[in-house]
Amino acid sequence: MTRKFNFKIKDKGLFWVGVITIVSSNLVFIYEYSLVPLSDLTNYFATRIVVNFFVMVACFNIMFRPDVIFWHYAYTVTSYCYMIQGNFFRPDYEFSYIQYLIAQSLFFKQSRAGFLIVHLTGTILFLTSMYLNFEVNFQRRMITHSFADSISIVIICFFIGWLVFSQFTKAKEEKEKSQSKFLLVGKQAVNIIHDLKSLASAPQIYLEILLANKNQIDPNTEKILNHLQNDLTNMVKKTKDLYSMVQNREFSSEKEVVRETLNKVLLFMKSRLEGVDLIIVGVSSKEVSKGILELILLNLFYNSLDAFKKNRIENPKIKITFTEDKISYFDNAGGIEESIVSDFNANRIGSSEGLGLYLISDAARSFDLDVRLSNKSVNSDTGLEVQISC
Repeated sequence: MTRKFNFKIKDKGLFWVGVITIVSSNLVFIYEYSLVPLSDLTNYFATRIVVNFFVMVACFNIMFRPDVIFWHYAYTVTSYCYMIQGNFFRPDYEFSYIQYLIAQSLFFKQSRAGFLIVHLTGTILFLTSMYLNFEVNFQRRMITHSFADSISIVIICFFIGWLVFSQFTKAKEEKEKSQSKFLLVGKQAVNIIHDLKSLASAPQIYLEILLANKNQIDPNTEKILNHLQNDLTNMVKKTKDLYSMVQNREFSSEKEVVRETLNKVLLFMKSRLEGVDLIIVGVSSKEVSKGILELILLNLFYNSLDAFKKNRIENPKIKITFTEDKISYFDNAGGIEESIVSDFNANRIGSSEGLGLYLISDAARSFDLDVRLSNKSVNSDTGLEVQISC
């Protein structure tokens, strides 16, 4: 099945780099067309059309698919092809080299080794083309500096670019480590929220029983019990609001295979899933952002366990089915109200309609995941099915 291209802007910096590159490369094309000698015009036009096409393909993908590392390297390679091709027909492409190097040092995602290998190779090829065409370009257009000046500019800029890239990469890595720590705190907070919610239920029931027999309670005790009931109600409300304070919206850019994520969740939930018939069907090599799917699966398991207990399901069952682009989660806990299903699918779910579903919906909206609910009957089992499109 063909996936739709997502035109949502995920990285504004890379988006504008792509826009500027597309616009500037085509403006330069128009400008240079009048500078190239007639004898070289056909070759220039043919090669520049091809190079600009691949530059625009790389830019387009960088603008809307910045999480695919391949396009970061593709942009780098096409940039060097653009500069080398242009340098065959006119001088001063050192300035393009500086511009591309600055953009890639600041905005692009490459490993240190990848950056060094690709840019060092590209720089050597660029200097070679400059050397081979320097005298020709000197005749075509007056050059006020020597080849030694040009090579000095390029080499100095290369090392400055490498230094800037290294520092920015180091800062990003430190930020991601910090985010990972906050993510762990956030996930534990989600677990605490569910536990607090469950723990608060029993005292509330006892209080309701006591307050139902007001005639047997003296006024002072009744007043204390009312205060206690209000405190418990507020505590439940606060636990629902806690997620908004502890959740980490900037998840790590690292990817993880969905099955590995499930294995982590199952390991964490091992003791709580005792007595539940867990069925896992299919495999998937799909990768998702590290942490987000884990958060959703944790909440699904917690919701199922609560529903099994609430509805007194004798033979609880959870079935998880993997396909290449989807994860299907089904439990036989009896399903939920259709109004809640409709609100969830329309992104109108509130914390009052179920804390777990609220957290799942909020996470899905924040990280552009498509999560759909439906009540479903499978053989003699009736329950909730959750479809997660990765």
